[in-house]
Amino acid sequence: MKKPRKKSSRKKNDDWETYWRFCVRLKGQDGWRLEEANCDRDAFIALLRSQGIDDAEVVEVGRGGRRVGYVSSNDGAMAKGLGWCFDEQSDCWRAPDEPLIPPPGAPVTVDSVAATFMPPESGWIRTTVKAGEQSVEFEISNVYDPVIDIVQWLEKVLDGGYPRLMMNMEGWFCEFHIFPADAGGGDEVRYVVVEMNCGRKIALDIRINRTALVAGLYHSLLSYWESAAFAQEWREWDFISRYDIDPECDDPDAEALQVLMSPYPIRSGKIDAALRAASGTEG
Repeated sequence: MKKPRKKSSRKKNDDWETYWRFCVRLKGQDGWRLEEANCDRDAFIALLRSQGIDDAEVVEVGRGGRRVGYVSSNDGAMAKGLGWCFDEQSDCWRAPDEPLIPPPGAPVTVDSVAATFMPPESGWIRTTVKAGEQSVEFEISNVYDPVIDIVQWLEKVLDGGYPRLMMNMEGWFCEFHIFPADAGGGDEVRYVVVEMNCGRKIALDIRINRTALVAGLYHSLLSYWESAAFAQEWREWDFISRYDIDPECDDPDAEALQVLMSPYPIRSGKIDAALRAASGTEG
């Protein structure tokens, strides 16, 4: 039996308000801008029409609550959490399925890339991605668990796409970007990692074979995730359990509890098959 959840002690009153965040694109405009309003989407569209703006595209990207008079940060975290990204080269926001303009600069050509992961601690895993002489270090959080998203992003890379991955580190983001390495496409890609801890900066910028990129990151993650050492430390990663297991339950389902207390599977049949084919092995 689950314990009853405690209700919020905060009382609704006139000192509390709801606010909305929208991405807005005017007709003929390249890209989106981020806007905030104290009304929902329909009312916001009506407000734009009252200002003579009748042809705007409006997408709600989040909402929140705050005390009246408090100015909350409009840094785009809600939008980024849904896959939106700010395009610095165009000074606008891009929707999750819209490409960014590649940043200036020349990527360094490398043959391989690898990631290392420290033992989990209180729901955090310190992660390092290294390629040649470049490396970037960040910590992924179980609150916004990105592990399945990383595997799905690698599948899209393998499929020949140029996807991006926005990983929420509880307030700041780490971005993985794939751009064409050449105008005509080809087997090589440009892999850019952007950190946003203290300002936005490019922390890693390489040119690499598409399959080598997928193989390096996927094998690094899989080796760590399926290790006996990580299984023993699982509760340190699943620190804020979303399974809501009651430790005082007298008769837990032992089989179900064992599953929840172990790392969930992340192996990708698509990636496994493609990497076996690329290496000429079977099975």
